[in-house]
Amino acid sequence: MVATDFYKDIKTSPKLTASTDSIPYVLKAFGVPITEVARFFVRIAAQEPGKSTGGNYSLLSGRRLVRAILLMMYYRLTGKVKVRM
Repeated sequence: MVATDFYKDIKTSPKLTASTDSIPYVLKAFGVPITEVARFFVRIAAQEPGKSTGGNYSLLSGRRLVRAILLMMYYRLTGKVKVRM
């Protein structure tokens, strides 16, 4: 997920209101700032061409992933994010 304004004014059915209220918290935990995404793609585009024709890249790894998981646990414990079962 990329942290942009796209998620700001999402209109959904009343049944999904609790889920959409959690979006800002999920973006804060797992969202990647647009500047970081741009730098990542510039770095990939600047590489010398090789024999690789494709690949999967993740911007959410290492410390960022641990931070995101801890933030979501905190949000869940404080009641900011509601989990539907």
